[in-house]
Amino acid sequence: MSKHPTFPDLVFEALPPTLKALCDLVSGTASKRDMYLLGSLGILSGQFPKVRFVHGAEWYSTHLFMVISAAAAGGKSVVRMAARLSDESDRLMREQFEREHAAWEREKNSNNSNNSNNSNGGNSAGPEPVEKMLRIGANTTAAALVQKLANNTEGVILFSTEVDSLSRSNGQKDHGDFSDLLRQAYHHEPVQVDRKGDGTTRVTEPRLAVVLCGTPKQFPKLLNNNIEDGLLSRFMYYELNEPPVYESQRPTKKSQGFRTSTEEYSEIIASHFRDLINRTEPLDITASESFWKYNDLICKRAHDAVKEHAGGALLAAVNRMSLIAYRIASILTLCRTIDSGESLKTIASLELTAKDTETAFRIASICTSHLFEIAGMIDRKVKCAPDVSAAVDGKVLTEQQIRLMEALPMGDFTTSQLEQAAKNTNVARTTAFRWVKDILPGIKKNRYGSYNKNVQWDSWDS
Repeated sequence: MSKHPTFPDLVFEALPPTLKALCDLVSGTASKRDMYLLGSLGILSGQFPKVRFVHGAEWYSTHLFMVISAAAAGGKSVVRMAARLSDESDRLMREQFEREHAAWEREKNSNNSNNSNNSNGGNSAGPEPVEKMLRIGANTTAAALVQKLANNTEGVILFSTEVDSLSRSNGQKDHGDFSDLLRQAYHHEPVQVDRKGDGTTRVTEPRLAVVLCGTPKQFPKLLNNNIEDGLLSRFMYYELNEPPVYESQRPTKKSQGFRTSTEEYSEIIASHFRDLINRTEPLDITASESFWKYNDLICKRAHDAVKEHAGGALLAAVNRMSLIAYRIASILTLCRTIDSGESLKTIASLELTAKDTETAFRIASICTSHLFEIAGMIDRKVKCAPDVSAAVDGKVLTEQQIRLMEALPMGDFTTSQLEQAAKNTNVARTTAFRWVKDILPGIKKNRYGSYNKNVQWDSWDS
């Protein structure tokens, strides 16, 4: 049995309505519901083109990398159902290519016919359209993957129910180093391949989501059984380590509703996918100062806990938990906006909500804990790392910080009011000002001597 927890019910209770309803339709164990949610997030992450946010000094998209692991007959079929959420968007891209190619063929044939008696006649139909698609398989080469990324600048989703398919490609050095390619694509760094006779294919800002399933022994192969491989910290990892239980495959009203609802949501997502592609400007996902205070508190707490037990690759995984959580929170915020009936076609920007941020960190931290377990399987020198999901559990603030927070008035307040609140709660003046500046969520400085307390972030302290 895995020592790491499944997602708590409060994660599902806080999901956007449609995604929550889909998860409620998953039959079986809590872990199967987790696997469906993760698979859905991974598949959805590749369907928000032209969405971006700033993390550190760089722009990022919502694309996630994840591996969902379970023993044979362990219930990975729910991830295949989650992959159906990309069916309609993938169909849109493939049909677009078919139309463009058919038009190009007609133009080429017409020109050839008109120029049949002209020895200098040529094809003026223009370059042949490149193949368009959204979802691709993992049984490919590095060169072929780069070509697909070049053809589909909006991004692609690499999905497979067998991690080994990609592991074999990564092991075939003559087909290129997949590990390098995936690490670069994760951060949208330029990638290129040089092929004799075919020239150079270069992608300046690759967009790639990776959703893989497999057994516990397959993921280490993708890392070449080396925890120092930078791929380790870039993947979300979830392992179902429960004994398989028999489940009847008799069709039921619930199972049919699950499939139908997934297909319907796929159509809705495809509509917004098309709208985003047609945007002339990116859709920015922003985060408030309160988000960054929360982010830094959680990640520092996790970093300090892991630092006592391990370093290197595991600390890198904790550091990347922040980026993973931002990507998940962005996806949840986008889905919530879609559920509200608002179009993504013209919105200039969206701000992450407290609810989606906390949910994202709970998911990311639990997956990071599962990742540590697989690291211990690869390298027995790795000491047992703590469950970093504990960094999100409980109160974000200390009792004294909460008392100061509660003592401050809602809305605008002055420096004098802050000083009085500090005195009333036995907090040193300099400490109170430091907490307001660096720690307390929901508080921002308006101007010299004036602050504002926003109630929507109080849920982080309850």
